[in-house]
Amino acid sequence: MKRFIKGVLVAGGMAAVGFQGYKSYRLFIIAKKAREELPLFVEEKYGEKPQVGFSLSVNLVVQLQLKLTFSPEFLKENPDLEEKLKADVLEIYPQFKKCHFQFMVVDSSMSKIDIIKKYNPKIYAKFGKLIEKKLQENQATEAHEEPTD
Repeated sequence: MKRFIKGVLVAGGMAAVGFQGYKSYRLFIIAKKAREELPLFVEEKYGEKPQVGFSLSVNLVVQLQLKLTFSPEFLKENPDLEEKLKADVLEIYPQFKKCHFQFMVVDSSMSKIDIIKKYNPKIYAKFGKLIEKKLQENQATEAHEEPTD
C-alpha cells in the first residue's frame, strides 16, 4: 500500500511539474513573438518604435515582465501611454492575463535604480542600499575592463 501511495504522489508531482513547464514554454513562445511584433505595432499606432525587453520567471506562479523603452520627449507628449499600451497588449495577447504580468513603459534616460524605485518600491525600500552598491560595483568593473582587439 505504501508503495502504491508513493507511486501516485511521485506521478502526480511529475505531472504537475510537466504541466507547469508546458505552460511556461507556451508563454515563452508567445512573449518571444510579442517581442518581435510589438515594436512594429507601436510604431504604426503611436509613431515611435520602442525597445522591447521581456523577462519570464517560473516558480509556483509564472511571472512575465514586459518593458518598453521610449524617448523622454515621446513620453512627455503621451502621458497616458502606459495604460493605453497595456490595454492594447492584453487585447492582442490575452494569454498574458493568465500569469502575473507586469508591464513597464520606461524613459530611455532613466537609470536602473530609478526604474526599480518606480515599479518595485517595496523591494527598493528593503534592498535599495544593497542594489545601489551592487550597481556601482558593476559600473566600476565595467570601467576597468580594457577592450580587446
